[in-house]
Amino acid sequence: MAGSFVGARLAADLSDSIHMALFGATVVAAALAMVRSTIGAERSDAPTDTRRTWTMPIVGLGVGLLTGVVGVGGGFLIVPAMSLAAGLPIKRAISTSLWIISANSMVGVIGYSSHATIAAAPAAIFLVSALFGMHAGQRIAARAQPRQLRLAFACFLVLVGAFTVFRSTVDRYKSHSRSHAVSGQIAT
Repeated sequence: MAGSFVGARLAADLSDSIHMALFGATVVAAALAMVRSTIGAERSDAPTDTRRTWTMPIVGLGVGLLTGVVGVGGGFLIVPAMSLAAGLPIKRAISTSLWIISANSMVGVIGYSSHATIAAAPAAIFLVSALFGMHAGQRIAARAQPRQLRLAFACFLVLVGAFTVFRSTVDRYKSHSRSHAVSGQIAT
């Protein structure tokens, strides 16, 4: 939560294209970490490996900073972090991340409140749609194998991250081209 608040304050100085590029890079990195862990040993429903618990505050601070800066944290980062750093099985990491997301999101909103407003109507539409999607996803997850879930999640993250990096690059190029066109018109 501390990282999320600090990250939200830092985000005020970043351009939209930098936000999107950081988001895309973060998502792709999380996906690659999930793929790497999926190829490795299969996790069981054993309790958290206590030898790894010392890393959790560091990982939590990093995830919080990224949540605050680029508005990503939820399943994109917390699930891989809980799975990789804490050794939690994927289903347990997902259920644990939902609790963390609630607290982290509230602190992020507080951090952003001084320099950005919330678009209430789109947020409400997205929230209602997400609730239906979450219900369907829970039914699928109950029947899926952990390895299949990790691979599907990683593939989804790669697609989202790659698309986001592509879009931010195209948008930056268009913005750069427009500024050159305007400066060329001013010179003539």
